[in-house]
Amino acid sequence: MGVLALFMIIILAAGIFPLSLYLVRTMQGEKLREGRTLDEELTRTPSKDDAFDWWEAQRGGFNRALLFVGIMVVALYYGIIQMGLGKYRFASFEFNWWSLFFQAVLFLIYMGIANLLYNIGLIAESIRKPHAILPFRRRAYHLIFWSGMVAPFLFLLGLAFL
Repeated sequence: MGVLALFMIIILAAGIFPLSLYLVRTMQGEKLREGRTLDEELTRTPSKDDAFDWWEAQRGGFNRALLFVGIMVVALYYGIIQMGLGKYRFASFEFNWWSLFFQAVLFLIYMGIANLLYNIGLIAESIRKPHAILPFRRRAYHLIFWSGMVAPFLFLLGLAFL
């Protein structure tokens, strides 16, 4: 089995982990409400003390921020090329729609990976089981959030200047 296949299996496992937690929780004695299907139970009104619901409620803001960061990284990339900084000091600036499309696809892949890694917060909470849940969630969320936002800039700056 290749390294890429193993990496994809790990990413897939991280992505389905929250659903797996839900299914295990319901099979271990927390019965589904009478007459409810799994679809209805998964789309129920979120409760403030449920970890899965809390983390999923924060995901929208995380994704909007990632989208904004993607636009800013592409603008910074073209700015570095335009100004001739770093490795691009002898490159001529040529805008190409295919290049922009390729960058957008790469960033969408990054967003997918970032969303899978976002589940680390839920995993850490379920393993650690902190007493002060809300402060733990906020610290973990901010750590994951800023790591996800800074990583594309670090990658671009490393690519341009190292």
